[in-house]
Amino acid sequence: RSLVGSEMCIRDSNAEYGDGMEQCVRWLKSSLDCSLQIVGPLFVILAICLISGVIFVHYYAILPFYSPYFTLCGVLHLSISIFLTVGIAFNYFSAIFVSPGSPPSHSVSEERGEHNLEQTHWCKKCDKPKPPRTHHCNVCKKCILRMDHHCPWIANCVGFHNHRYFFLFIIYLWIACGYGSIMLFAPFRASSNFHVPWRGAVSRSTIIFSFIIAVSVFISLGLLLFWQAYLILSGQTTIEFYYNRTMKAKANAKDFYNPYDLGYAKNFQQFFGTNTSAFWFSWLLPNGTTPFGDGTTFVQRSIYSLDKV
Repeated sequence: RSLVGSEMCIRDSNAEYGDGMEQCVRWLKSSLDCSLQIVGPLFVILAICLISGVIFVHYYAILPFYSPYFTLCGVLHLSISIFLTVGIAFNYFSAIFVSPGSPPSHSVSEERGEHNLEQTHWCKKCDKPKPPRTHHCNVCKKCILRMDHHCPWIANCVGFHNHRYFFLFIIYLWIACGYGSIMLFAPFRASSNFHVPWRGAVSRSTIIFSFIIAVSVFISLGLLLFWQAYLILSGQTTIEFYYNRTMKAKANAKDFYNPYDLGYAKNFQQFFGTNTSAFWFSWLLPNGTTPFGDGTTFVQRSIYSLDKV
C-alpha cells in the first residue's frame, strides 16, 4: 500500500510539475506577444529615422560629392535616387497601413449555402471560420489571411493584402543600399583618412556611420530577400514552409506535394496580381494592385498535373 501511495504521489507531483511548466510557457509567450505589440511602433520609428538619415546624407552630401545636380551625370543619379526613394516610402507605408486581411464572420460558401471541406476549420480564439492558409496572430489578436509572419519593423502582420508591399519594400531598400554603398565608398575612403583635412558637407563620423549602415543592411536584407523570393516562387508562406517540411518528412517525399504550388510563373502572377499581357516591369512600379482572389480560396494544382508544371 505504501508503494502504491508513493507512486500516486510521484504521479501527482509530475502532473503538477507539467502543469506548472505549461503555465510558465504560456506566460512567456503571452509576455513576448505583448512586448512585440508595445515595441512595434518603436521599431517603425527607428526604421524611419535610420532610412531618412541615410537618405538625407545621400542627397545632401554624397550626390554633390560626385557632380553637381545640373550636369548630365548629376541628373542621372538624382533620377535613380528619387525613383528608389519613392519606391521605398510607398511600399513601406503601404505595408504598415494596409491591413493584411482577416476572414469574414461567415465564409463565402456558407453564404451561398454550399459546403466546402477546405473551410471547415474553426478558430477557437476568434470564434470564426478559418479559411485555408489562414492563421491566428497572437500579437494582432486576430486571424490573418495567408499569414506569412508578424513583422515588428512594420508593426503589422504580413498577409494576403500587404505581403506584396512588404516584398517590394525589401527589393527597393536592398537595391538602394547596394547603390548607396557604391556611392558612399569614395567619400568613406576620403573621410577615413584622418591625415587629410575633411571638407565634406557632413562630418566624417556621419559618412562612416552611413556607409556601415548601408553595407550591413544590404547584406542582411539580401538574405531575407532571397528567402522571400523562394517562398513566393514556390507558392508557400514562411509558416507553410515549416509545415510542408514536417509533412514531407513524415510522408514519402514522392507522395507529398504542395497543392498551392502552380509553377514559378503562375505563383508569381498570383502573388503580384499580374498577367502575361502587362508590361514585364509593371509589378515593380508603385501601385495599388491587389493579388488575385479574396484570400479565402486559392487555386490549387491537380496531382495529375505535377509533371506538367
